[in-house]
Amino acid sequence: MARKPAKRRQRPHGVLPVGFDWRDGRPRWLPSPTRRAQGWKPCDFVVRSPRSGAVWLSKGDAIARAEAINAAVAAWTLKGTPVPADMAAFAPPGAHDGTALTPQQKLDRRAIGALIDEWLRTPKFTLPRGQGGLAATTVADYRSKIHVFQQALVEGEDEKALAQLRALPIETLAAPEEEADDDFAVEDAYQWLLANRGHNMAHGVTQVASVFFGWLKTKKRMAAFAINPVALIDRTPPAGRIRVGTPEEMAALVASADALGLPSIGDSVLLALDLGWSLKDILALDKRRLVKLPDGTGAQAWHVARVSRAKTGVASSEIPLLAIGSAAVDRIFARHAGRAVSPTRLIVREDSPRNRSGVWTNNAFNKAWRQVRDHAAATAPSLLTGDGDEGSDFNGAFDFMDTRDTFITLARSAGLEASEVCKRSLHKDEAHVLRLWAKHYGTGNAAVGRSGARKMSAHLEASGWVKALVSG
Repeated sequence: MARKPAKRRQRPHGVLPVGFDWRDGRPRWLPSPTRRAQGWKPCDFVVRSPRSGAVWLSKGDAIARAEAINAAVAAWTLKGTPVPADMAAFAPPGAHDGTALTPQQKLDRRAIGALIDEWLRTPKFTLPRGQGGLAATTVADYRSKIHVFQQALVEGEDEKALAQLRALPIETLAAPEEEADDDFAVEDAYQWLLANRGHNMAHGVTQVASVFFGWLKTKKRMAAFAINPVALIDRTPPAGRIRVGTPEEMAALVASADALGLPSIGDSVLLALDLGWSLKDILALDKRRLVKLPDGTGAQAWHVARVSRAKTGVASSEIPLLAIGSAAVDRIFARHAGRAVSPTRLIVREDSPRNRSGVWTNNAFNKAWRQVRDHAAATAPSLLTGDGDEGSDFNGAFDFMDTRDTFITLARSAGLEASEVCKRSLHKDEAHVLRLWAKHYGTGNAAVGRSGARKMSAHLEASGWVKALVSG
C-alpha cells in the first residue's frame, strides 16, 4: 500500500517577515513579483570586509533587517518616503533620493492621492512665508489634517485601504446630486471623526479639506466641485476653551519651578502673562531685544525692541514690560551674569547631564512644565482640577497656552482697546482680536461692565447730561 504523502508544513502567519528567506545560515530578502516589477532586487544579509570576509547576519538580526526593509518599502510605496541610503543598492533607481516616482505618484492625474499630492506641492506649501508661502507650522498642520481626512474616509489607518482610496477618481468625494442620496463620503468621514477624534479635530480636519476642495474648483477648474462638499455638511463650530488662571495659581507655578531647579519655566509663565505671547515666541525671544527706554514718567524701564511672531510674521516694536515681566527679566539677567558663556536667548534651559545646549525644545519644555504644574498642584489644587463649577471659565486643568487667554481676559478687564492688545500680544489685526473676543470670551465680564459704567458716568458728568437730567 502506497504511503500517503506528508502534508507540507505551512509557515505560521506573522512569525517571519514577508520576503525573509533562510538557507542554512545564509539569510536573504526576496521581493515579491509585484515588488520586482517596481524595481526591487533580492538582498543578501551579509557584511563583507577585506579583513574578515563575508559574515552573515544572525537569524535575529536578519529578521530585524527584513522588517526594516518591509517598512521602508511600504513607506516608499504608499507615502513616497525616500528609501534609506543603506537600502539604495537593491531599491528602485532614484528611490533613495526622491528622483523616482513611487507607485502612488504614478496614479492617474485625477486620482484622489495624485491631486492631494499636487495640492501639497503648490507654492503655498513650498515657498517661504515671505514669498507667499504659509508658515512652517501651518504647512505641517495642513499636511497632518489632510492625512487624517484620508484616514476618516476609509474609517481607519489601514495602509492598504488608504492606497485603494488614493487610487479612486476625485469625483468620488464630490457632493451628491440629490439631497436624499445616502452616498456622501465627506459627510461619512465627518461623522467618523466626531465619533473617533472629537469635535475639535472633526471641525479642523474638514476645514482643511474644504480648502483643498476650493483649490480643486478655482485652480483645477473641476466642475464636479462647483459646490464645496464640506459646505453641505451640517457642522457646528466647536465651543472655545477658555481657562483663565488666578494669581494664586501663577504664584504656585513660579514657586514650584524655583523649588524644582527649573526657574526658566517660572520665567516663561511670567513673561507670557505680561506679554500674552505663545510658548514658541517666548522661547525664541533674543535677550538682545530687551532694552532700557524711558517709560513716559522719566524712569527707565525694560522694553522689547522690534520683534515678529514666528507663526504669522506680525511685528511690533518698543513693547514696554509691566512689573511682572520686568521682575522676570531682572532675575534672568542676574542668573545669566554668572555664566561663563552668555546665551543669546532670554529663556535658557537649565543644564543637565543629558543636555547642555541651553535650548528648550517644545517636547522637553512641555515635559518639564507638567512636572512643575503637578508639583504646584500641592499648593494650588485647582491647577489640575479647576474650581469645580460647571461651565466656569476656570474649569479644567491649566496648560501653558492658557496664559495667553489669561492675558487677554485681564486686558479686557483693564479696558484695553483691541489695538493696544495687538501691539502687545502680536495678534494679526484688530478685527481678528475682536472676533476672537466675541467667539471665545462672550460680550464681556463684570469687570468690563464696571469699567464701561465708570467711563460713561465720567463722560455724562463732564458733558452736562447729569446736571441737566438728574435733579439735585
